[in-house]
Amino acid sequence: MKKNYLENTIYIDQNLKDCIPRLNKIDDKIIFILDKKKHLVGTLTDGDLRRSILKRKSLKILEIMNKKPKYIFEKELQNLESLKLKYIKYKFLAVLNEKKEFIKYIDINNYDRNNDIAVVIMAGGKGERLMPMTKTIPKPMIKINNKPIIFYLIENLVQQKFINFYVSVNYLSHKLIAPLNKLGKKNNINIKFLLEKKELGTAGSLSLINDYFKKYLVINGDIFTNLNFVDFISFHKKNDSDISVCVKTVNHQIPYGVFKTDSFGNVKDLEEKPILKYNFACGIYLMNNKIMKLFEKNKKIDMPDLIKENLKKKSIKIKLFNISEFWEDLGTKENLNNLKKNIKGILS
Repeated sequence: MKKNYLENTIYIDQNLKDCIPRLNKIDDKIIFILDKKKHLVGTLTDGDLRRSILKRKSLKILEIMNKKPKYIFEKELQNLESLKLKYIKYKFLAVLNEKKEFIKYIDINNYDRNNDIAVVIMAGGKGERLMPMTKTIPKPMIKINNKPIIFYLIENLVQQKFINFYVSVNYLSHKLIAPLNKLGKKNNINIKFLLEKKELGTAGSLSLINDYFKKYLVINGDIFTNLNFVDFISFHKKNDSDISVCVKTVNHQIPYGVFKTDSFGNVKDLEEKPILKYNFACGIYLMNNKIMKLFEKNKKIDMPDLIKENLKKKSIKIKLFNISEFWEDLGTKENLNNLKKNIKGILS
């Protein structure tokens, strides 16, 4: 379950009385003390407070807090195993950005790399190509083998240790929220909803996310895939990409001889029945946090437009990840019916 890290922070100039109810409320029983610039200056645990009371010391934060808290920088999270060895005696570590501002904290023994990734599932569309089926039910809730499409997607991600989920909803949103809340509780994951007051396209709802994550895995809610998402993330990191796009390659053979000419119309070559290769987007994207700054709140934008706008920017690196696993767009009745017929073989 994703933590609200702000619950575990307090500013140095606040009253110590504010710490007591907060320590009682949170599970980890540790408060991170920040200055006005959000720099980490100390920690305060339930044990620190109790020992101070027993020794009848002053109950001022500055006097009883640990003034040498252990912390790491965000980039160090890439070397998780070395962190566990280095800080074997510690349970909690504060995580700071390059400006030494507090971002969050981690339980070093229970930290998973996917904690820093938010899965964002786009499920707000009307599913017009599937009408009248989608007149009373949102497309991601259409059932295959008595299970909604979106359940297959989320359960696959849960098996790959993702725990932070956002689902953008608009059309028939109430028919998505209730069952997904139950699914979240069943799988011990956190699902939040991005409520679109108007249609925001296939990327615009990302502007509604207020929480900080290092990466955002954005997925269309009407696809079915058994993709190894961990491999996709590894590709993204290895290539130092800012935006990675899942694609599949299709081959199209021209059944005729094709002439190649220069700008003056002179024939340069003749290729008999050439095979043209195309990479098409699969509706699965991975983006670094810095891309989130490009969104204007509540402004409609589709993912292809976002990518086009950034293709010429030297500061943004975009890579394609070719997937070999099963993938199907369920936006048409034909594709939906084909999946229903073949689902057992795909899952086996």
